[in-house]
Amino acid sequence: MSQKWAMARTALRHISKASPGRCPCCHQLTAYVLVNSKNLREGYWCVRCRSLGRNRLVALGLTATLPAPNMRAIGSTGLHKDVYIAATSGAIFTHMPVGTPQLTTSDYIPSVEWGSVLPDGHSTSQSLEGLTYDDRSFDIVITEDVLEHVRDPDACFSEIHRVLRPGGAHIFTVPWRPDLEQILRVDTSGPEDVRLLPDEWHGDVITGRILAYRTFGYGIFAQMAKHGFETELLRPSLAIWAKIP
Repeated sequence: MSQKWAMARTALRHISKASPGRCPCCHQLTAYVLVNSKNLREGYWCVRCRSLGRNRLVALGLTATLPAPNMRAIGSTGLHKDVYIAATSGAIFTHMPVGTPQLTTSDYIPSVEWGSVLPDGHSTSQSLEGLTYDDRSFDIVITEDVLEHVRDPDACFSEIHRVLRPGGAHIFTVPWRPDLEQILRVDTSGPEDVRLLPDEWHGDVITGRILAYRTFGYGIFAQMAKHGFETELLRPSLAIWAKIP
């Protein structure tokens, strides 16, 4: 059974518990239906645009940072700041003015030389551990559920801070455990990966699945502070999704 079919079946079982609201991604009046009772980040599906909780958190962060009234306005009127998204698909990407000068997009394609243009004609192949962009290139960097899959998150935080302009923002989502400093699943201190825990695989639009190296915990705040970031936490909530004007 595919993941999407499993989600649809779960949504149908819980349709009577759907919660109303206005979606931060598509900005339509909608209902949020439960598709994963164990994970609120992935748990409530917008029936209009099929965005998940983590997509809506990014939308809230982006519209507040630009600022913009909503994602629909961003898509129709364009950007007034330089934004980099480390993705070429997804709920946020769908609502962005793709191909315009102030939006930069990329995918992690190791078989393609870093910095090379991808077949869509505007995205490039990039590794967050060694970005090819110049210093201070962007006002906003977005990474959604990416950093748990990289070997060296410190290198990523350092690179993201490097390409951000003063006063810029890194808007990101990661699986997070507030009760633990971190769950390290793979030791990457040497040249080869050393499994410490049973493999945890997440879905990936390019490769089908991708290995999770860690689950972040409260230690991420000190980790990001080392690289010059002040971190603000926004947790998924039906209450905030329902109150979008």
